[in-house]
Amino acid sequence: MNKGVIAIMGLLLTGFIGSDCMAMGGGRSGGFVAVGSDRKYVTSGTLTSVTGLNGGKKDNQVAADGTPKPEMPPTVDIAALDSSKFDGASEGLDLSTEQKEKVAAAKAAVNAKREKYVKAQTDARTGYDKANDRAAIQAAAQEVVAAAREARNYDPNIDFAAELRRILSTEQFGKFREILTKG
Repeated sequence: MNKGVIAIMGLLLTGFIGSDCMAMGGGRSGGFVAVGSDRKYVTSGTLTSVTGLNGGKKDNQVAADGTPKPEMPPTVDIAALDSSKFDGASEGLDLSTEQKEKVAAAKAAVNAKREKYVKAQTDARTGYDKANDRAAIQAAAQEVVAAAREARNYDPNIDFAAELRRILSTEQFGKFREILTKG
């Protein structure tokens, strides 16, 4: 394979990965270091890899066809739903049976959505680990980055609060906010 094609492919892969990282550097440095990271994304020559600052490589960095596989950024941890404040305040809100059922359904839906994002990240990383040629590596790397972006943008507590706003009456929601500020 042409070394120029490999170098361009490496730059593209690193660009997709690096676009979601706060980065600094460029110019004559030949790469960049993600802020707060102990890893350097090397983009010089014909090899694109991620090495520790000590220069050590991981075993899965080269595909079966010899295409380098950059290490992916870490998995995004998604906060767990914390409905304890609402659960404590709900007794004072005089919820109807229908509202209680809707709140329970909202909790289940939010937890299911959170799990969907967790699974999407796991599946994307599994696909990346199995990728064995240049095109598959690029596509899988894009999926990993997209799954991480979606997970980073999701907050189950904000989602649950929005559902509560739809379920509760204006008076109940105001009373709930009042209880929270007093508590």
